[in-house]
Amino acid sequence: MATVTFHFEGRKIQAAQGETVLDALLRSGEPVGHGCKAGVCQACLVRVQSGPVPPKARQGLALPVAEQGGALSCCLKADEALDLQPFREEDLPWVAAKVTRVRHLSPDVIEVKIEADLAVRPGQFLRVKGEGMERAYSVAETTGSLHAFHIRLIPGGQMSALWAQVQPGAALTLQGPFGRSVYDPAHPDRPLLLIGSGTGLAPLWGVLNDALAQGHRGAISLYHGAASSAGLYYRDELEAMVGVHYVPCADAVTDPRDRPGSPLAQALQDHPDLTGYAVYLCGSPGLVNAAQRQCFLAGADMQDIFSDPYVPQGVKA
Repeated sequence: MATVTFHFEGRKIQAAQGETVLDALLRSGEPVGHGCKAGVCQACLVRVQSGPVPPKARQGLALPVAEQGGALSCCLKADEALDLQPFREEDLPWVAAKVTRVRHLSPDVIEVKIEADLAVRPGQFLRVKGEGMERAYSVAETTGSLHAFHIRLIPGGQMSALWAQVQPGAALTLQGPFGRSVYDPAHPDRPLLLIGSGTGLAPLWGVLNDALAQGHRGAISLYHGAASSAGLYYRDELEAMVGVHYVPCADAVTDPRDRPGSPLAQALQDHPDLTGYAVYLCGSPGLVNAAQRQCFLAGADMQDIFSDPYVPQGVKA
């Protein structure tokens, strides 16, 4: 079989003729990220120092990522001329942004809409910098250059103090997008299970609406939890959605529509066999880490478990 050799971090990687860069790297034992292998999740990004890059290998990438040489290794055919490096997210430039709207979704959660020239998919997250502080927030909605975050106002939180006073017109800077928790239109018939707590609903809301907009045909179930019934926002909108099984959960139940306890426990009780499912998780690291393991044990493939832990004090893991 004919072979080609390309370079990755200065090392020679041998590939079969017509093989993708991603498959060659994985076979060679290189620690490269990957997920869908179809150019959707963008987890397999590499930086192309030199060599041919077909348009498909940059389809859907944010402009700053492409300008930094980013390319999807799953869509990049091995070529003798390729000289590659890992793609490091911290190298991405920061982009100017402006707040356009702020509104309350619940007593302690606000929606902030920001205008910035970034190509973002619902469910990904952006790093936000303001007044010397930096945090990461998942994108709940994106329309053109407008992107919406759901932000919990934490008493005593430094960034929360900024958000509590922010007004339309305020200037911020953004970096990204990051993350692979996005809807994959290549599998329109597989069931989707979305589990989140608190403002972990933000990326799930994004994935859910993206799936519906793209005509997803499989069953969709969303389990959202909060400390109390009062913390469950977007309740009316979710209950009104056709084709979505919505289950609100709370530790302190004051609304008869809510189930008591963890959204993870309730989801696995209703879905004991997750074979063939795509599972989306977002919330506290404790919930996400436990959910990853339990969903895997229930039959979900690890490549089909998309997780996004929420870390209030810093950047998302």
